[in-house]
Amino acid sequence: MEANMNSSEVETGSSLSRGAALRSRGKGTWWLAGALMFLAQGAFASDVCSVPDTKAPLDIACSMPTKDNADTAKGYESALTLVQKQLAKALDWKGVLNPVTESQVAASGKFASLRFLDDNQKEVVRFYINLRDLYVVGYKVGATYYELKDQTGPDLKPKVKLSFGGSYQQLETKEVDRTDINYGWVVLTSSLNKLALDPSGGKEGKGAKKALLVVIPMFIEGSRFKYSIGRDIQQNIVKEAEGQPVKSYNIDLMESWRKLSDLAFSSYAPKKGEKVTPVTIAPNTSEAKTFKDYKDVSGSLGILLTLKK
Repeated sequence: MEANMNSSEVETGSSLSRGAALRSRGKGTWWLAGALMFLAQGAFASDVCSVPDTKAPLDIACSMPTKDNADTAKGYESALTLVQKQLAKALDWKGVLNPVTESQVAASGKFASLRFLDDNQKEVVRFYINLRDLYVVGYKVGATYYELKDQTGPDLKPKVKLSFGGSYQQLETKEVDRTDINYGWVVLTSSLNKLALDPSGGKEGKGAKKALLVVIPMFIEGSRFKYSIGRDIQQNIVKEAEGQPVKSYNIDLMESWRKLSDLAFSSYAPKKGEKVTPVTIAPNTSEAKTFKDYKDVSGSLGILLTLKK
């Protein structure tokens, strides 16, 4: 595009020949097309996820891109920023700008929703998130709500109680675990479309488990750990999902969320005599890192903190 812009310099002389005029017009058309493409890409990057109803700021709607590349990676980054920003509004923590009011949180039943739409803006699946710990408690396909075994979700009917919970230990199987998934838009879209066709996930819930193993790390963990897990998944999308970004260090981060959250709160305003226990991630590996206080947790990871207990 830069070459086209540089070639559109003003020509001097009394008048342009017909050929020169046509060439100039062609260059201008090419430049305009390039500019429109650039604007379209920018719009895509910022509009993957949105809050369609400002009166319901805890309801986030996302499209489902079908390609992994540098352009859609920008969309993922903007999606994480929006999810993080909206969920943070409902958290009782200092420094949150424009927080959601208590009545708005109460109206949501203490649950946020993250829904995914097809190309026709029709809802494919909607996930519900507990605002206290940011755990996914269930999902809705069509008119039916599917509740995870170990979670209490919104009071929606009709409701199906699933035979498995939302912990990674219950979601991962011999066939699929986080280290097997090439995280990106393609695998997300495929998993959610399959979930919509068979909401219970088929035999032993494998389809549902796979969808949850994609959505939770991509959007919940990606928002909590935006500058580590989120960044790694974004780079995987840039590379057209050629690798597995969720390695042992990131898995340890996910499974230490509660410890890190507790560490951050206890060290931010420690009570007299209270002992703050450091948390070490990926011990006995070359990636080992010890978090000692709030600054380590929030600064190093850009972690999204939950409600103060």
